[in-house]
Amino acid sequence: MTRIGYAAMLEQFHPTDLLDYCPAAEDAGFSAGFMVSEHFHPWTPQQGQSAFAWAFMGALGTRTTLPFGTGVACPGFRYHPAVIAHAAATLGAMFPGRFWLGLGAGEALNEHVIGGVWPEIGVRSAMLFESIEIINKLFTGAVIRHRGEHFALESAKLYTRPEVCKDQRDKCVKMGRAFKAAAQFIPKGIVSPIFNFVITQALDVVTAARV
Repeated sequence: MTRIGYAAMLEQFHPTDLLDYCPAAEDAGFSAGFMVSEHFHPWTPQQGQSAFAWAFMGALGTRTTLPFGTGVACPGFRYHPAVIAHAAATLGAMFPGRFWLGLGAGEALNEHVIGGVWPEIGVRSAMLFESIEIINKLFTGAVIRHRGEHFALESAKLYTRPEVCKDQRDKCVKMGRAFKAAAQFIPKGIVSPIFNFVITQALDVVTAARV
C-alpha cells in the first residue's frame, strides 16, 4: 500500500506553525513520516523562513508519533561530522526507532556562509563518504581518533546513543524495507535510517539519487 509523508519545509513556514501542521498531517492520514528540510537559507528570499532543523526536530518528536529525519543535512561545512553524529544520536535516543538521518554533499546556498572555496562535486562526495565513515565509527560508542583527507577527530566518544546502536555495535546490514521507504522519500542525497539499521561501511549506504 502506498504511504505518503509530509515535508516539513522550514524554509517556507515558521517552526511554530509547522509544529501545528505536522500533527494535523498525521491526523489526516499522512503515514510515511516527516522529512525535515535542513537549510541555513531559504531557496528564495520570498519564502522568508529558515529555522534551525535540529531544534525543531526535538519538538517535532514530542508532538507526533511517526518517523522523521533530515532531508538532507550536509556534514563537513557548517557541521563537523562529529556534530552531526552527536545530534543524530541524541534524537535517536530520545525517539527510539523513529529518527532517520539523511545526508547529502551540500549546496552552496547553505554551506557558503562559513566562507572559503566551494569545492567541486567530486571533492564534496569524497568529504561526504569520509563523514559517513566518521559518523558510523562514533555510533559504535568507542573512543574514536580519525585522521583523513578532509577531517580529523581526536578522542571522541558518543555517550548518549540509541539502544539499537548499542545492541548491534558490530553488525553491518544491507538495505532493508525501512531503508527503501526512506530512500523513496528523499529526492536526493544519502539516506541512513541509522537507528533501525547500523551501517558500518559506506558501501552499505544507498544513494537515493544524485549527490
